[in-house]
Amino acid sequence: MAVEPDRTPGAPHEGLFVLAPGDGEPATPVLGATTTPWVLDLIRRFRAAGPTMRVCTHLAEDPDQAATWQASAPDLRTCRREGCTAAVLSVLEGRHGRPLRDEPTRCTTCGRVGLPVRGVGVAVGPTMLRGTVCEDCLAARPVPTPASATAPVEDVPAAVASALEAAGEPLDAAPDEEGPATTGRRASAEVSGRRALRRGWLLAEACCRTTPAGLDADRAVVVGLLARAAKLAKGLAAPGPADAAFAHDLALRSLAETTTTLWWLLRADASSARTWAAAFRAATSSPVGSEAVRDRLRSLGREADGPLLLGAAPDAAPGTWPELVARHLVDRPGGLAPDLGQPAVDPLRLLVAGEHLSLACADYAARPSVDLDPDLVRRLADEVGELRADVEEALAEAGSDGGGA
Repeated sequence: MAVEPDRTPGAPHEGLFVLAPGDGEPATPVLGATTTPWVLDLIRRFRAAGPTMRVCTHLAEDPDQAATWQASAPDLRTCRREGCTAAVLSVLEGRHGRPLRDEPTRCTTCGRVGLPVRGVGVAVGPTMLRGTVCEDCLAARPVPTPASATAPVEDVPAAVASALEAAGEPLDAAPDEEGPATTGRRASAEVSGRRALRRGWLLAEACCRTTPAGLDADRAVVVGLLARAAKLAKGLAAPGPADAAFAHDLALRSLAETTTTLWWLLRADASSARTWAAAFRAATSSPVGSEAVRDRLRSLGREADGPLLLGAAPDAAPGTWPELVARHLVDRPGGLAPDLGQPAVDPLRLLVAGEHLSLACADYAARPSVDLDPDLVRRLADEVGELRADVEEALAEAGSDGGGA
């Protein structure tokens, strides 16, 4: 069978696929009481791609015929004709910019690169979901099947589904997302940092929306901190104007204090958490300060992240002398002068803030009252931490070559 001619300039075979929402795809897989995590992961990814998925023209005409969907090209689904399969592979190679034989292996479930992987498939109605899974993920213990995995898409709470599906977006930076003001490795690091922060925001919102009403006062303190962190992270996830960098710096510091306190409360034993929550409600302002935050980071095993998240002079509201000297004054001949320069965005700081918030959400999602798959939230949170070494390497390379053109 001949592949239809391309109708999209510069995009091989893209003209073969048409946007086909509501094309009759089956959305209710049959699963047992327990399921291997990689199976749930493939089904979740398939559902997330559904609203914007494009299908080959043959499948659009007959949506119930046998079809194939690949996690590596989640927006495309085709019938199993040889020409259509070749078209998907051609599109995928075009996106990578190199033949697939030169592409490093990647586990669909855990995202690790360069490991031995095995091709796997899950049948959902007439559609075979394809992915590549490493041996560790294949050997993972089965977990209880969440109700959301077997319910029709329309029966899954929309707020929960959309938050977790969006959080599954790739964390590595795409070249077309690099802004014109920055290029190369540092730009990629900044995009990745903001995506990590976005991941934390989406997970925090999902946790809030699946928390039942009727909270007692102690639990309400935790949920209030979670909502505050979600709002701060949402405001910081998008690139801001250059003249708002200082305001973003203060907001990021506030996010770090909020998230650290939230995470510490989730990890604290019940008696100390209740005591702190009562003190919080009795005080006119949060009993938080840089020293308290550092102590809580230390108890969480994250003390090394303190200087990065809080800065050298963390008590910046309403401002302190060390902070004024470090950020707003410059030494000139004859004395000090005002410095109106804006602080540079620190990609690693953005990423670590997103990492901490994501991990706190993973602890929160493990609570029995929260209607989220705790294993899925934990995996989404761990992905941010796995990206940290790549961002540190990108920043080091950018510094060594003067910014990386």
